[in-house]
Amino acid sequence: MHQWMNITYYGNHDDEVICLIENNDYDMLYASSNQQHFDEMKEFIDRLGLESY
Repeated sequence: MHQWMNITYYGNHDDEVICLIENNDYDMLYASSNQQHFDEMKEFIDRLGLESY
């Protein structure tokens, strides 16, 4: 993927991934196969007050 775009992966647990994609701005995608971990990520990201699409 780094050949086509600047992308960085993060995650606190084995069942989740957070992707930060750098283009003219930054885009962020996140997912988890564990509902509780997903809800925790969503709550944290919502508190940051970032724009969502």
